[in-house]
Amino acid sequence: MYGLKEVFCLGVTAGAYILTLFAMKYRERVLGLILVSPICKAPSWTEWLYNKVSIIFILTVVEEFLSWPVMAMALTIPG
Repeated sequence: MYGLKEVFCLGVTAGAYILTLFAMKYRERVLGLILVSPICKAPSWTEWLYNKVSIIFILTVVEEFLSWPVMAMALTIPG
């Protein structure tokens, strides 16, 4: 599709695990890998809960941050 004969890949968590499987299957096509926290098992309930809470917090902060310009425009007094 892209005409790549060899690749150098970066993967984080599940992506790192998938790249590991890819590299084992296609050794001749992988120049190198950078793997950050490759997972090979299901997360524990504490890891799962931490990830869920983190995502909710991050989404709340991003939503709040993105709404500030809208609020500032709505509160601006013309004149």
